Amino acid sequence: MHVHRTVLTLLAALAATLAPLPALACTLTLTGSGDLGMTLGNNTQLGSQLGNGSAATLTTLLPLVGGITIDVGAPTLVQQPAGYSFGTSTVEVAYTAGVLNLVPIKTQSYTTGATSFPTGLLGAVTFSMVLQNRVTNTAGFPAGHYRTRTVVTCHP
Repeated sequence: MHVHRTVLTLLAALAATLAPLPALACTLTLTGSGDLGMTLGNNTQLGSQLGNGSAATLTTLLPLVGGITIDVGAPTLVQQPAGYSFGTSTVEVAYTAGVLNLVPIKTQSYTTGATSFPTGLLGAVTFSMVLQNRVTNTAGFPAGHYRTRTVVTCHP
């Protein structure tokens, strides 16, 4: 009976060690924040794929057990200079996601809305995303600083 109780105690301790949220959770790490650029002669679009713009990149180490779902929020324009006209602007996000950018899992063309997808992967695998944002405005862009935001979250 003593051995049985010890085994149960060890199993309970093992379960308590393996079951905490970190074994199931994911943490996204921003590895590049991205920049908006503009094509010379085109004052109606800013984007990370234009001019001297660059993509935002992030990675996560997938949990040991259970796959995760990635949620990509609708992009927003969070900084613009005085005099900017919002009436005709559209903010969009596009992305590719995969294992070390080698094995594609999801490719999303430019969209204004939120999206979500399961990774379908298990185990300690490094997952990465490359996000592109763009803003289109037929009224153009007055000189100044512009910043977009796209919130990406992950969960079991």
